[in-house]
Amino acid sequence: RWADHSISICPYAWRAYREKGDLLAKQGMWWQEEEEKRDLLHRAQAVYQEALALNPYETATLLKLGRLLGFSLGKDEEALSVFEKIADLRPKMYWPYVELGHQLQRMEKDREALTAYERAFKLNRHDRISRYNIKQLRKKLGIKHKRKKKPSLEDPSAWIPHGFDVDVYPNRLDRV
Repeated sequence: RWADHSISICPYAWRAYREKGDLLAKQGMWWQEEEEKRDLLHRAQAVYQEALALNPYETATLLKLGRLLGFSLGKDEEALSVFEKIADLRPKMYWPYVELGHQLQRMEKDREALTAYERAFKLNRHDRISRYNIKQLRKKLGIKHKRKKKPSLEDPSAWIPHGFDVDVYPNRLDRV
């Protein structure tokens, strides 16, 4: 009720719409009767879309809409387009690519999901979710990870840093 009251006071407050959508989505997740559950989830979708009409660049609302569409309503293609929009809005953040990977994996597009997870992992090397999903998808797809070979100690050119000029730093024994 407070969300409706906030909306009636200031109809341009997109956060109030998002909060109302959150409440409807949570009610819809736990509702017992299937018809009423679907009705609540569709109302949540409409409210999220109203919030996005007021602020189309708000990624938290886009994220919630994408999760609602993909995981609760089963509208996979719509959810995929929402997650792609988030990735376009925030290309330097890792979490939109994780969500994109989750959605692609749900749609059984494993190669594309692997690419999304690898992009997320490249942006954040500490993300355990991406690392785990990359490992599982590579195992599922039969892709072996190529490790860099360690340089040989017998070949001095392999362990001298690239761009290091030996002639610039002559041996000090030559001066004696």
